[in-house]
Amino acid sequence: MQKNVLSQKQAVFILTLFFMGSSLVLGGNTEAKQDSWITVLIAAALFFPMLIVYARLLGLYPGYGLYEIILDIFGRIAGKITIFFYVLYSIYLGALVMRNFSEFLQVVALPETPQLLSLLTGFLLCAWMTKCGVAVLGKWARFVFPISVAASVFTVILSIKFMDPDHLKPIAATDVGTLMSGSFSLFAFPFAESILFASFFGSIRTKSKNGPYVIYSGAILISIVLFLMVTLRNILVLGVPSMMMYYFPSYEAVSVLSLGDFFTRFEVLIGIVFTFGGFVKISVCIFSASTGIARLIEVRNYKNLVIPAGLLMMTLASILYSNTRQMIDGINTYKYFALPFQVVFPVAILIGAEIKTRLKQPVASQGS
Repeated sequence: MQKNVLSQKQAVFILTLFFMGSSLVLGGNTEAKQDSWITVLIAAALFFPMLIVYARLLGLYPGYGLYEIILDIFGRIAGKITIFFYVLYSIYLGALVMRNFSEFLQVVALPETPQLLSLLTGFLLCAWMTKCGVAVLGKWARFVFPISVAASVFTVILSIKFMDPDHLKPIAATDVGTLMSGSFSLFAFPFAESILFASFFGSIRTKSKNGPYVIYSGAILISIVLFLMVTLRNILVLGVPSMMMYYFPSYEAVSVLSLGDFFTRFEVLIGIVFTFGGFVKISVCIFSASTGIARLIEVRNYKNLVIPAGLLMMTLASILYSNTRQMIDGINTYKYFALPFQVVFPVAILIGAEIKTRLKQPVASQGS
């Protein structure tokens, strides 16, 4: 078991930045058009039962990470098979976020720069951070979290004079199927991806048994507020036709802002938010993958496996999609691919944990 080196507050900061990741820059899901802000609320409601599942599971095993819990419940063979699938998921998600980052840079800033260079830079920085340990990542998250939130809030405030309330009309006109599809996309990307953050809980110093509930609840509440603000900003500033036309609506919505005739180019703030959030999210994925591999091959120090895990992510990211359009469309299929890792496996693990905990209780009572 790893030494507890993350405070509860640092864990909230890391998880919130994980949620922000590339999702705020992509502007959330736009399937529901002018009702996209409603999908944020529905997605949060859909995630609430899974939040309870994740927190309950971690509460039953205080001081344990996801992979230690899996091994304890399923045993060596079945446990390692389950961990193997989670390692694959961690590598895939990390590759997806890396590709989001490289596509964003190529589309908005560096069209002539090879994507491999952007991927290599992201890989090296995130691998370096992960090798430094969770304590360093926690301190980094504590430093950049207020900057990311302030940048997002500032762009919303600055956008007020550019907003047109008519862009929200007609309200709740989207059919239920489309609304639920958009909500499910947000549920899967990014909320339920936080199952990978459970691998950190062996390194978190919680203040009480309710620590997992506090961490998940705090992060999701902050994220819901930010997602609502950003989604409404994009709709009110751009309007539905323009919002649907752009790959990165958040960037385009902020690019029209100005403060007088002198202060312009506020879209750089979107780049900062994306960089900070994506950096943390990729680092979490590398940590999850490398600690999972360490459990598979029974090695105590995961840090020696950070570079191989990161290289696998970078390689996969380079071949994942042919263009930006494929990347955006890939989110629609990703939500179904991710469902077993986000819902099915965690529920099965929790059922096993509940059974094992109840079987241990009579034994403990007899011993006393």
